Amino acid sequence: MKRRIVILLTCLLVILGTTSFAVTFTDLTNEHWAYEYISTLADSGVVNGYPDGSYLPEGTISRAEFLKLVIAASMPEGVDIKEAPMTLDHWAGQYLYVAETYGVVQRRSITLENIDEPITRIEMALMIAKADVMLKFNSLNTEKEITFNDYDEMTSEEVRWLTHAVNRGFIQGYPDNTFGTKLNMTRAEAATVIYRYTK
Repeated sequence: MKRRIVILLTCLLVILGTTSFAVTFTDLTNEHWAYEYISTLADSGVVNGYPDGSYLPEGTISRAEFLKLVIAASMPEGVDIKEAPMTLDHWAGQYLYVAETYGVVQRRSITLENIDEPITRIEMALMIAKADVMLKFNSLNTEKEITFNDYDEMTSEEVRWLTHAVNRGFIQGYPDNTFGTKLNMTRAEAATVIYRYTK
């Protein structure tokens, strides 16, 4: 009898030890449009919530936070970002160094004064598109032209890189066919872009 109990307890411990528990957030339900993207990335440790258990999907994400996600998702396996020099005296300084070195962002365009400010959708699009070409070595994809209603608000360089991001399926516009270049990126949108980028 004791032997059976020991065997059962051993089996239970093995099962519990190999079972993965999904990360849950207090303010995110499976009805949210980005639930799959956020929960998948959270389970793999790519994105994190706040100490109070929330994720704040509609909250903004800073340049530093998005930069970290992009560079971490772009580096080859086994490469330790902590070995890189720091461009700025900031927790994201090493990620910024890699981004500047490989042309993901322009040198000195991100400073101590703006690195913690919310990133805009067009900044995000350029960052993810350039990382895809410069760090993942994919060819620039501009075959299919973009036709957003706010196309005229963009520079020719922004159009070129946004076209790549759209053609690669990383991001899309809004139902009214605008892209919202100057709108801030939400944490839900950022998770969606990173999820698609890593697939």
